[in-house]
Amino acid sequence: MRRKAVCGGCLALVVALTTCGVLVRRMRDPDRILARLDGATGLAPLTLAYPFDGALFPVGLPAPLVRWKAPVDRQLIWLTYARLPDGRVPVRVVSGRETARFPRDGWETVEREAGTRPVTVAVVGISRWTGRPLTAGQIQIAFTTNVVPGCLFYREVPLPFGEVVKDPSRIRWRYGSPGSREIPPVVLEKLPVCGNCHSFSSDGAVLGLDVDYANDKGSYAIVPVGTNMVLDRDHIITWSDYRREDGQFTFGLLSQVSPDGRYAISTVKDRSVFVARDELAFSQLFFPIRGILGFHDRETKQFAALPGADDPAFVQSNPSWSPDGQTILFAHAPAYRLRQIGDEGAVLLTPAECAEFLEDDKPFRFDLYRIPFNGGRGGVAEPVPGASRNGKSNYFGRYSPDGRWIVFCQASNYMLLQPDSELMIIPAEGGTPRRLECNLGRMNSWHAWSPDSRWLVFTSKVFSDYTQLFLAWIDETGHSRPPVLLEQLVSPDYAANIPEFVNLSTGAIARIREQFLNAVSWTRAAAENLRAQDYIQTEADCQRALAIDPACVEAWSLLGEARSARGDQAGAVAAYQSGLAVLPDDAGALAGLAAVLLKQGRETEAEPLCRRAIAIDSGCAAGWSNLGMILMRKGDLPAARQHVEQAVQRLPGVAALWVNVAEVARAQEDGEGVIRSLREAVRQDPVNVQIRNNLGAALYESGDLEGALEHLREAIRLDPAHLQALENLGLTLLQSGLYAEARPVLERAHEANPADTAVGCDLCRALRNLGQYGPAMTHLNEILQADPDHIEALLETAWICASAGDVKYRDGIRGVELATRACRQVNYEEPACLDVLAACQAERGNFPEAIRTAGEAVRQARARGLDALAGEVEQRLMVYRQNRPWHGPFR
Repeated sequence: MRRKAVCGGCLALVVALTTCGVLVRRMRDPDRILARLDGATGLAPLTLAYPFDGALFPVGLPAPLVRWKAPVDRQLIWLTYARLPDGRVPVRVVSGRETARFPRDGWETVEREAGTRPVTVAVVGISRWTGRPLTAGQIQIAFTTNVVPGCLFYREVPLPFGEVVKDPSRIRWRYGSPGSREIPPVVLEKLPVCGNCHSFSSDGAVLGLDVDYANDKGSYAIVPVGTNMVLDRDHIITWSDYRREDGQFTFGLLSQVSPDGRYAISTVKDRSVFVARDELAFSQLFFPIRGILGFHDRETKQFAALPGADDPAFVQSNPSWSPDGQTILFAHAPAYRLRQIGDEGAVLLTPAECAEFLEDDKPFRFDLYRIPFNGGRGGVAEPVPGASRNGKSNYFGRYSPDGRWIVFCQASNYMLLQPDSELMIIPAEGGTPRRLECNLGRMNSWHAWSPDSRWLVFTSKVFSDYTQLFLAWIDETGHSRPPVLLEQLVSPDYAANIPEFVNLSTGAIARIREQFLNAVSWTRAAAENLRAQDYIQTEADCQRALAIDPACVEAWSLLGEARSARGDQAGAVAAYQSGLAVLPDDAGALAGLAAVLLKQGRETEAEPLCRRAIAIDSGCAAGWSNLGMILMRKGDLPAARQHVEQAVQRLPGVAALWVNVAEVARAQEDGEGVIRSLREAVRQDPVNVQIRNNLGAALYESGDLEGALEHLREAIRLDPAHLQALENLGLTLLQSGLYAEARPVLERAHEANPADTAVGCDLCRALRNLGQYGPAMTHLNEILQADPDHIEALLETAWICASAGDVKYRDGIRGVELATRACRQVNYEEPACLDVLAACQAERGNFPEAIRTAGEAVRQARARGLDALAGEVEQRLMVYRQNRPWHGPFR
C-alpha cells in the first residue's frame, strides 16, 4: 500500500505539471492575449520606462529595447506590441522578462506603414496561471521621414576615471552613423597618453584633438580628415608656445577648431580643478579656475591671446564658435587660486589639493559670455542674456548651425559631469532661457547639433552609470521632443562622451594612427602607472622609452623606482646607475639611488649621494628627505628633523615626504608631531591604506580612540584584507569596549595569520568580554600548549578562572598558578599582572593575600602614572575587603 500511494502521488504531480505547461503555451499565443484585452477592466497601470512618450524616431534606427517595471508582485507573461493608427498590430512579442525588443522586420513594417502618424507601443502583463490581463500601459511615438545627416565621432571611456588615468590606452574613439544597426567601428585606440576633447570644421575637413605629446601637456593635433589619417609630429602644435617665456604652465583644455578650419581656440595659462573621485558614475570633478582664451592661426603659425577674453582676473574657458566664425561663446567666472597645490605641472590634482571643493563644498559658477572674434582682434566681452547672472553655473554653449539657437548646460555648480546638469535653450541673440523637453533624470551634457540644426545629440546617465548617447528632435520653434536612446552605438562597459556631428558620410574616417610617440611619451605613461602602483606596466613603458632613447635618464629613474617598489633592489640600483652614467649630475637619479641603498642598509654610500643631489638642486625634495632619514639612523635627530621638514617645504603635496617627517618625530618622541604629519599625509593621499593605518595607530597611542577608529575603519574599507590595519582596528575596538564589533575583525586577522599569538589573545579577550568562555579557553589552551610561558595567554586564562560569568569556568586554584607564573616573568613589577593575581587569590578565598597584592598593584600603577588602571584596581580592592571575589568585567 505504501508503494502504491507513492506511485499515485507521482502520477498526480505529472498531471499537474503537464497542465501548467499547456497553459503557458496557450498564453504565448499573442492573438489569444489580445483577444482577452477586449473588455478587460481594473487593470493596474503600468509605466513604460522606454521609449519615452512622444519620442520622435529618425528613419532607419534599430528597434528599441522596450523597458517597464511591473506594478504587481506576481509571475506574469508580457505581451509587447505596436499598434498603427488604423488599429492594425503588425508586430508583437511575448516574453517572461520586463524588457522586449521587436524583431527587425516587424519594426521596419511599423516604420514604413506608420509614415509620420503616431504609433502606440503597449505592454500588457498576463497572469501565468489564469491567462487574465492584470496590468497594462502604453505610450505613443512617431517617425520622421528625414534621415539624420552626417555621422558621429565620439569617445568611449572605461570607468572609473581613476583607472583610465592609470591606463589611457583603454580609451577609444568611434565614428559612424547615428542610425547604424551595428556598433560603429573603432577608428582610434591604444594611445598610451591621454586624448581629450575633439572638434571638426563645419565641412568635416579638419579634426582637432587634444593629445599629450612628449613632455608637453598643452599639445594639440590639427589633422586633415581622410579615410586613413595619421597623427604625426608635423600636425601637432602646443598651446605652451603662447608666451612660453612667462614660465607659466598651459594645459590647453577644451579646445575648438573654427568652422573654416583656419583657427583653433583654447584656454591658455590655465589651471583646473581636475581630480578623480570614488563614485563610479561621477568619478571625476573638472572645471577651470584660471585661464584666458588664446588662439592659433594655421596660416601664419602664430599664437595670440584674444583681446577682451584675456583678463587674468577671470577664468575664460570652454570656447565655442558661431557658425560664421565671427563670435566666440565662452564660460566666464572670477579666477581662483587653490589654497594648496603641490606640482604646478600636474594636470590631475589630489583630493587634498582640491579640498575646498571636495570637502568644504565651495561654490564655483560660470556665466556664458560672448565676444567678437574679429579676425583675432577680439573686442568687448559681454554676458549672454538668459545664460548669465542667474545663480547657476552656465557652460558648454553651442550655436545651432543655422545660427538661430544656443543650447547650453546649466547646473547648480562647477562644469563637467554634474548630476543636476540640464540642457537649456535661448535664441542666439540671448533671451529667456527654456528647459528643453528632452532633458532626462540624471545628467544631461556633452551636446552637439546635427548639420541641419534639427537634431541634438547629448549624453545622460538616466539608465546607467556608464554614460549613454541620446538623440532629440528640435523643431522650428526651438522645442524638442523626448529623446531616443542610441544604445547600439556604445559598448555596455564603456561611457560615451564628447559626441560631435561630422558633416561627412559613413566610412569617411576608417582609421586614425599615431606616429608621434617618442621616449618622453612612454616615460610619461610610465610615471602615471607608477603613481597607480602598477609596477609591471611601469617597467614595460620604461623599456619602450629606452628602446627609443637609451639616454632617457627619467626612464631609467622610473625603472629603478618601479623595481625597488616590487622588491628588486639590485635591479633598481642597476637602473639608477645606468641613468647616472648618462647624466652624472641628475639630482633625481642621485636621490633615487640613495633611497634604494637605504633600503639595503647602505647608509654610508647613500649619504654622499643625497648631499650631492641637494647641492646640484636645492629643490630636490627627495634628496632632503632621504638625507634626513640617514641622519635619523645615525642618531642626529635635530638635523634629521630639519632635513625632512625642508623636503615638505619644497614639495608639500607628496604624502611620502610627510610620512618621513612623522618617522623622525616618532624617534624624537614627539607624538603631536607624528599625528600632525600623518594627518597631512592622509590629506595628500587619502586612499593610502598604510598611511591611514599608521595615523590610526598614532592616535591610539595618544589615547584618541575615537580618532583612531575613524582612520582604521577607513583603512579596512579601502583594503579589507590589510592585516596590520585589521590587527590595529581589533585592538582599538577592544580598548573602546566595542567587543561585538571587535570579534569578527580579530577573527579575520587571526585566520590570516594564526601564528600571531598576540592577535589570538586579543580575540580571546573579545570572546571573554562577550561571555563566550568556551571558544576563548579553546584558543588559550592551544597557545599555552605551544608556549607554556606565553604571558598574555597566562593572564587571559587567569582572568577567566577568576571572574567568568559562568561558574563552571571559574577555577581559583588554576588561576593563581597561571597568574603567579606570569608575575614571576616580570619579577612582580607589572601592576596589570598583580591585578590578575589578586583577582585569582580572591576567587580562591585568600582575601588577605588578594588585598595585599591589589594594594601593591595600585602603588605601582600610581608610581608609573597609570591612574586609570589604579582606579580600576581600587574598585576591586574595595570588594576584596568585603571578603568577596570580583566577578565584574575586566578589560
